[in-house]
Amino acid sequence: MFCVFNIETQRIIGIHSDELICEEYINLYERHHPDANLEVAKIKKKMSEKFYDLYLVRLGDSYIPEKFVDAYKFFIPQIVEDHKKCIEIMMRVLEVEDLSKKDKRTLTKAIEIINCLNDSDYIPDENALEEMNRDMQEYYKKMEDR
Repeated sequence: MFCVFNIETQRIIGIHSDELICEEYINLYERHHPDANLEVAKIKKKMSEKFYDLYLVRLGDSYIPEKFVDAYKFFIPQIVEDHKKCIEIMMRVLEVEDLSKKDKRTLTKAIEIINCLNDSDYIPDENALEEMNRDMQEYYKKMEDR
């Protein structure tokens, strides 16, 4: 078994039986989070059993640790929709307003960044995944209490 290890936080953030899957996950993750410092490490089968909920599963064009799949499916479509609306507004500002060249470049760069987030292989960082999972659990709990 192999794991994706975050060197900064000293935490395992994903596991898989195929080393190439772990490497692909790291490449996708670091593409969207260039400051990330991840590496593939080999772990024993017994150790991997502790982290079974972090097993990397294919979701779209990327991989997500299994315990975050429901939260990812719950939140990402709305986030993508919000990004599209944001881009529309910025495009309208570029077309309508009389901006300086610097402001136009800044808005264009912002649009590029948001488009990058909407890639089908986007992987939120581990903190965002944890937060999405926590928010989803709170939502379900409140719905049950009704």
